[in-house]
Amino acid sequence: YMQESPPPDYVAPPVPQRYQREVPTDEEGNPFPAMPRQPRPRVYDPEKERLKRALRPPLPYNPEKERLKRLLRGQYAPPIEEQPR
Repeated sequence: YMQESPPPDYVAPPVPQRYQREVPTDEEGNPFPAMPRQPRPRVYDPEKERLKRALRPPLPYNPEKERLKRLLRGQYAPPIEEQPR
């Protein structure tokens, strides 16, 4: 198993230095507070927005909301029956 036994005079190469980014500082040497990066401006794509809305899961059925919608449209809405708990 030659690949498992290095020669006796082998010296491992030095670990490369990790890249350290320069931190912007003021005149006194204090680092500036970290500011969030501006979001990338997105081009409005109507077809993509339409697809997102079409693929959105439907909201759960809310009988009270359906009743209010019927009343707003001027349709008959049955009165609410209180259910015993």
